[in-house]
Amino acid sequence: MRLLFIFVFCSILSVNGLYGQMPTQQVSELQVTETYAWKFNISFKVPTSSDSAILIISRSPLTSLSLTNKFYGVGSNISGDIKVVKKFYKGTNTINHKVYCLVANTDYYLAIYTFNNNTNGIFYNQTNPPRLTVRTKGRTIGNYYSNLDTNMAVFLSKLGALLRNHTFLSYDGFDENLVPELYERDTFINGESKKFVACEYSNIKAYYTGKFSFTATNFNREHTLPKNWMNFRGVPNGNLVDYPEGADYHNLTLTDGLTNQLRSDYVFKIPTKSVKSIGIARYSENTSNYSDTNNCFEPQDNYKGNAARCIFYMQICYHSLLGNNWGLKTGLSSFAKNQQQSLLKQWATQDTPDNFEIARNECISSIQGSRNPFIDFPSWIDCIDFNDIRLLKACEGLVVNSSNNALYANEKNNWDVWYYQHEPKKYTIKLYYDKISPLEISLYDLKGQRVQQEKTTVNEGENAILYDLCNLGTGNYILELKTCERWKSIRLFIE
Repeated sequence: MRLLFIFVFCSILSVNGLYGQMPTQQVSELQVTETYAWKFNISFKVPTSSDSAILIISRSPLTSLSLTNKFYGVGSNISGDIKVVKKFYKGTNTINHKVYCLVANTDYYLAIYTFNNNTNGIFYNQTNPPRLTVRTKGRTIGNYYSNLDTNMAVFLSKLGALLRNHTFLSYDGFDENLVPELYERDTFINGESKKFVACEYSNIKAYYTGKFSFTATNFNREHTLPKNWMNFRGVPNGNLVDYPEGADYHNLTLTDGLTNQLRSDYVFKIPTKSVKSIGIARYSENTSNYSDTNNCFEPQDNYKGNAARCIFYMQICYHSLLGNNWGLKTGLSSFAKNQQQSLLKQWATQDTPDNFEIARNECISSIQGSRNPFIDFPSWIDCIDFNDIRLLKACEGLVVNSSNNALYANEKNNWDVWYYQHEPKKYTIKLYYDKISPLEISLYDLKGQRVQQEKTTVNEGENAILYDLCNLGTGNYILELKTCERWKSIRLFIE
């Protein structure tokens, strides 16, 4: 009897010792298989000697991360922006996993920890967990614009034809195609993993479990350029989504339902009378007089430039469709004539394309087949009059590699750089860079002679460099920027 008791007691100790310990192995064969501007794919194997593994992601290096022996659900914040992305179970097959809803031009730091989970608790193996650093891509323009010439009078009509030549996607498919790829975020509330989306106008959030639903979240696909402004077909307004201009994903914005209702088809403007707020958006609405020109809507600051670029894209893309003019003053309907072009251009200058907007453009381009040129070339906004859709001056030239006619075929020239004029002959050069580096800026005339040169330093992240050309005459020049690793050449027009 005593021998039997000793055997059972030792067996319990053995079982508890086996399952109460951390795993002895980490995941293996961790690697990146594909990278995009808004997502990346990884693959790995979870060892059979552990119960499970969790994937952790951060925008900061995971140098001193320490896990406590507790449950971390998907969406849990471990520290700062360090978050649990996914839980994986053991198996003999390779796991392929896609990490979505990222932003462009950004380093993401990953670590995977194996763990055992039983009645004695959760035990993580924190000894040398596999780590990866993945950098998402930026603008991937390729040769999309290579058949255009910004110096020709037909530039705008050819650009519009290029943009219209895209795949018609279902308006109802917006949630399937874009929400999980771009907008859906994970969080952990009251011991439960949840997802949420945020209104692009007001930043109001909706939380949910399971699959995203417009009905459950009271969110909408908002037309940034309102349907009432562009319904030239004479169909019921709701039916316009059955046509390309009503279902173009570049113009659809994820918004809270009430925010969308309050925006109505009013102009974008800074409200000054009877100002009300919803979330961090503001609006002015005279409910007794729908046509009151004071009726307007102001989205949150970090969406103002996005809204302007959506509207400008739609105007160029669909101008002359069915013979109709898409100018704010000369063609579009409803409140379009009250929309101040100057304000939209100001917003586009102040709120330049950020890494989320770049990622969104790349995602839509990958499925719809068209790009927003005002995200790719923000300075093109300044050379177009959107009141009646005409060129004001030559737009920034395209850089084409003559050997294969590929735009930005040289990887060193694939660099996010643009400029805008803030005073006569005074410019601001905007660029992103991934570290501190010396920068040489040269300006050449069309004969290839260098007429100005200066040296400076770029910092990590977004840079704004003041560039004074007061000593030079008007005309076309070539602006060239060089670091030890990158090079960019673009056309600059001095008025």
